[in-house]
Amino acid sequence: MTGTVIVIIALYALVVIYSLTQIDFWIKRIFHGAGARWVIAILYLLICAIPVIGAFTGNQLFSNWSQHYSNIWMSVWIYFCGMLLILHILRFPLWIVRLIRGKKAPEDKDHSAPAKALIALCFCLCVSLTTAAVGYGTAHRITMTHYDVSAQRDVQMHGSMKIALVSDLHLGVNSNLQLMKSMVKRINKEKPDIILIAGDIFNSSYQGLNNPDKYIEVLSELEAKQGVYGVYGSHDVVEPILAGISLASPENALRSFEMTDFLEQCGIQMLEDEVIYADGVQIVGRKDELKTGDGTTRAKVEDLVASLDTTLPILFLEHEPSDLQM
Repeated sequence: MTGTVIVIIALYALVVIYSLTQIDFWIKRIFHGAGARWVIAILYLLICAIPVIGAFTGNQLFSNWSQHYSNIWMSVWIYFCGMLLILHILRFPLWIVRLIRGKKAPEDKDHSAPAKALIALCFCLCVSLTTAAVGYGTAHRITMTHYDVSAQRDVQMHGSMKIALVSDLHLGVNSNLQLMKSMVKRINKEKPDIILIAGDIFNSSYQGLNNPDKYIEVLSELEAKQGVYGVYGSHDVVEPILAGISLASPENALRSFEMTDFLEQCGIQMLEDEVIYADGVQIVGRKDELKTGDGTTRAKVEDLVASLDTTLPILFLEHEPSDLQM
């Protein structure tokens, strides 16, 4: 394992240990015996271990299941750990107040302690589940934002162009085919002149996408007068991930043939340090800065624009725009 992977797993383990100590703090006020606390601790550790095991297992079926599980689990777990931290912080002023008032008696002698501990844990869990549920619902709701962009006075522009920009589809274990259908229908309804896809089409795996032929059928229905173009992002490679966090070094994160073939069948032309001309507009598509996907380095901005006509509009399509000062 690389140093980065070790650091990520170590940080994950530290948060797991901290959250477990906080859970135990409240649980021991509910269950005075050690047996129940040990059972809860072991179950919690097993649940937290699944994302790590799934990131390194060679079994594709288990890996897909664990990634699907961990993506949902992490959304709840992060909020839950945050709530435990808030309770931890709130205990300090309460402890100071008790100390000032001379109430030094252990909390376990308080007959209401079990009820208070149960309420505290239930509150943390309810807030975490509710927040995660709202986020899940938001992620499955399509929103569209319209921008009116005017060209500079010294740039020649032949009429207007309607561009649909889509990004971060993250096709994988958590993808929803009906959502893709709704997205395609919504885009086509706008009747765009050109459709641009700004990277992270996949979610660090092709094998995790269930029924890829169905997705090809849906994405092939995208309609634009000047065509559909895209660039690759940092997740358009095959790499192990821990609940959405990449565990591969950039030089070892390579794109698979299945990914490129999938996009070709969808009718999406990928731009890798290339320029296309669409109705008087020059569109530059750049490779991803962090992970090019083919083991190469990407071209410099000045090299890409050297032969372009500066009297015509130039659009840059890049997953994480950088080095654009010209």
